[in-house]
Amino acid sequence: MLHIKIERYESYIGFATRNFDAVYFYRGLGYDVLNTITIRKDFHPEQLEQISKEYVFKQDFVIRRIKRKNSN
Repeated sequence: MLHIKIERYESYIGFATRNFDAVYFYRGLGYDVLNTITIRKDFHPEQLEQISKEYVFKQDFVIRRIKRKNSN
């Protein structure tokens, strides 16, 4: 049901690049054009962990997320 509403009303969807579930979900609905790229500086790198590295426009970029707390 949700995907029907999205397909009907949205032609542009934004989400964080670290949200892999959203990437796969929307790709599955036919969203396959990369439109907008946001480049930012991480002001608290000690709180982040790298989860991916991407190569765009002949440049390396990292994708980070907030570090997960240990469950110990």
